[in-house]
Amino acid sequence: MFEAIAESFSAVFPGVWGELVLVLIGGGAFTTGLVGLLLGGRRLPPFEIPPRLRPYANFAFVIMFLAGLTLITNTAPDFVERLVMAIVQG
Repeated sequence: MFEAIAESFSAVFPGVWGELVLVLIGGGAFTTGLVGLLLGGRRLPPFEIPPRLRPYANFAFVIMFLAGLTLITNTAPDFVERLVMAIVQG
């Protein structure tokens, strides 16, 4: 599933930039899920989650955490090297 997403991003953002977009999206999802879980599903700024929805919110935070972690770790081992080379070469 994530390979299909990576291929579609590669069509829109050629080269290493598609992987960078996926890593940034993964970082945001990972951070949001982690903060939501650390706050116990009670509040995630800027809103308060009602008590009857907290189990669903915790489930959503776990899914976001795992999806973000998957997107971050799904990159190639030489991703940072290729990113630096793309930036340096302009």
